[in-house]
Amino acid sequence: MIVDGIISMANKLDIKVTIEGVETEEQLHHLRAEFGHIPYSIQGFYFSKPLKAIEATALLKKKDYIMGVTN
Repeated sequence: MIVDGIISMANKLDIKVTIEGVETEEQLHHLRAEFGHIPYSIQGFYFSKPLKAIEATALLKKKDYIMGVTN
């Protein structure tokens, strides 16, 4: 997978990446299986539809949401 190569290269170069377009649980599980705990920023419809700034701020303040992303 091209994504796996890009993430591996970024890891070797100690570059932080944002993984965009995670839309299914299977995609998230693949990333976790391939790279372990994911210390990256991840975004996509799996986590939330596009939101207005005020809605996104409220969502990010929810502890359970943040825990779900980082676990």
